[in-house]
Amino acid sequence: MGFQDAVTTALSRYARFHGRARRAEYWWFMLFVVLSHLIGSALDMAVSALAPFPVFGTLISLALLIPSLSAAVRRLHDANRSGWWLLLPAGLAPLVLLLGVYVSELGEPTTGGLLLGIGLMLWLPVAIMLILRGTDGGNRFGADPLAVG
Repeated sequence: MGFQDAVTTALSRYARFHGRARRAEYWWFMLFVVLSHLIGSALDMAVSALAPFPVFGTLISLALLIPSLSAAVRRLHDANRSGWWLLLPAGLAPLVLLLGVYVSELGEPTTGGLLLGIGLMLWLPVAIMLILRGTDGGNRFGADPLAVG
């Protein structure tokens, strides 16, 4: 699966949170998301004198939020993991990161840095699950996308 196929597939499954997604589909789509954000940021910088906030970046983020989440959930399904794993870093990391910033501002940079590191490390298990090869054959989330497509 190439870049264009992955983007087309991910966008056509805009809010489909069931099924499985191959690694190629997920990572090519994430490249598309990053490139879209870079273009949006460049446009925002070009019109920064006219707009008080990043209009293009905000619109791109809103447009790609649901497809990014659904692609990540389907990618976790391919590894026979529940999509609820995304809530671990999404729910806990911001709290730990905010606590780290707060502690750093209180004059405890070592403790604050440690908390910031812990907050970032909460993303590690999910990142590993997104990188690993999916299960061979069917699993509880559907047929093997490598065998089907």
